[in-house]
Amino acid sequence: MTMTVFRFLMWLSLIVWMGGIIFFAVLAPNVFAFFFAYSPLAGNVVGRLLRILHWMGIVSGLIS
Repeated sequence: MTMTVFRFLMWLSLIVWMGGIIFFAVLAPNVFAFFFAYSPLAGNVVGRLLRILHWMGIVSGLIS
């Protein structure tokens, strides 16, 4: 029973982390395309997303 829970948490953390990377890969170019006239704003948005993605990777790594 406990191995099933640990395996579930491991897969969940991996899926969340990989989903975040894929989401970022799709979102970042679109943010810069949308804010083409004001790139510092796009940089702030993408920078905040990178920070969140970084912490998601750390937590996912600790769980798995």
